[in-house]
This record gives sequence, structure tokens and C-alpha cells, in this order.
Amino acid sequence: MRSLPACSSLLKRPRFLLGLSLLFLAGGICRAGGARHEASLHQSHWGYSGSPLQCTLVHEIPAYGKALFIRSAGGGLIFSLRPRIRPPQVKEVRLTTGAPPWRHGEVKASPWRIPVPKGHLNIDLDGRYSARIFEQLAQGMSPTFGYIDPVNGGVEMEVVLSPVWLGPALAEFRSCIANLLPFSYEQIRRSALLFDFGSSRLLPKARERVNQLAEFVLADKGVRRISIEGHTDNLGRASYNYRLGRRRAEAVKSLLLAKGVAAKKIVVRSHGERRPGASNKTDAGRAQNRRVVIRLER
Repeated sequence: MRSLPACSSLLKRPRFLLGLSLLFLAGGICRAGGARHEASLHQSHWGYSGSPLQCTLVHEIPAYGKALFIRSAGGGLIFSLRPRIRPPQVKEVRLTTGAPPWRHGEVKASPWRIPVPKGHLNIDLDGRYSARIFEQLAQGMSPTFGYIDPVNGGVEMEVVLSPVWLGPALAEFRSCIANLLPFSYEQIRRSALLFDFGSSRLLPKARERVNQLAEFVLADKGVRRISIEGHTDNLGRASYNYRLGRRRAEAVKSLLLAKGVAAKKIVVRSHGERRPGASNKTDAGRAQNRRVVIRLER
């Protein structure tokens, strides 16, 4: 996006006077110090989309782009400011939060200066910044991002988030967050389940993990393959251990199928005692080898 020069220079240009009214309608407001992008009372809109894997709250900013709050399964809140056209490279933005014009007398919060990594198009914030912006918007305030435009003589530009009509989408967004899965793909893509000696019965902790895996796979349509590999320690005959490893893997598969996971996604194999994960010379090592390893693949 090419930001607007200061009003004092723009007003000297005949073509600018012709388009001034269009600029106001588009949401870019000319000021003595630069331009301000903000949705008017009639333009302001917040949208929501969500699933058990991700919740998104989006605000369109006329003549600029959009702002998003994103919360993914197993992760924290992220805020992203995304212009439609590449803005001039800036080193930092100033974040202030004040009351909208109709709430007179309320004092602005102290500004925060946020560095922008070189070459980045979007402003992506997490942690304390995202939480602050989100909380202030929920209270009816207007977070404002300011930066100096080096292309147009160092004038100051502002991008404002409007709290108007936030309420309905905010309620849905919060409800979505409350129902997010507690783990991400990276956190659950590999699991190891332990078994008792000579047994293929799923222990309570292993059963709980398989239930979580089933819930995640049913929510994430991108998971195309579930690899289940059975293992044993080295006690007993190799042929017996191979069959035991297979029974352990099949026990996991049976529970996944019972939870509604498609059979075509599941691949089962047994390695028996051939691929120990720990030393078979100790009781502790053998206990670690009596396992099933589950891998999700996208």
C-alpha cells in the first residue's frame, strides 16, 4: 500500500482535491500529519470462523487490509495486521489504546513500541501484545497502530481497530476457544504407548491417548495416514514377540475404529523385538520396549 503524504502537500495537487471525498468514503482520513485508516460506524464489521483446530476473528480496515486474532489448538492467541499492498519498510510501530470518539474523557493507555522484523509484510504479535489488544477491544476501546512512512517525507500513518459491532463475533470467538482441542498436530503427531509384560491390553493412560488421537484425526481432515507399530522386549521367542507386537498394534487400531476413524487411513505392522527403543539388559529398559508407536502423517 502506498501511504498518503501529509495533507499540506496533498492539498497542493489538483488531482488530490478531485479524489478527496472518495478517500473519506474508503476509510482513509487525511490529517495534518499523514493518513488514518479506520472503519466508520457504518463500515465496521467483525467476522468469525472456527473449528476444533482453530478460531479466527477478522476485522476489515477500508483502504488498508485486515486485522485478525487467531487461536489454534494447543497454542496461544496471535494478532496479525495484514495490509493488502506492501507498505513501506518500517522499523517499529507504536501501539496506543484509547476510547473511541463517543466515549469522551477516557485517557489513552501508555504507548508500546513494537519492533518490526526487517522484510516482514505483516505485523504478527503474540503473548502480551495480543492479549492487550484483545482485552482493550473487548472493553470497547480502539487500539491504534502508528508508524512513520519514510516514502512520503516521514509523515505518520495510523491504522485503527474499531470496536463497533464486535460483540456478536466476539461471543462466537470466545465460545470457539473454549472448545478448541488442547493439543496441536506437532504435539500429538507421535505417541508411544506402554504395555504390561506379555499383554496386549491397553492400559488406562494408553486408552486415554488413543481417544485423544481419534478426536484429533476426526477434526483434522488433513491427516491422511496413521502408522501403528507394535514392539516388545527380547524375552521369549522372536516369533512369539512378533505376534505379540502385532496384537498390541491391532488393539490400538480397534479402539480408533470404534471411535470412528476410517480404516483406510490406518497402517499396522509389528517389529517384535527387532527395534528396541532402550536397552533390554535392564528391567526399566525392557519396560520401555513393550510399546506401540503411533505416527500421524499429513
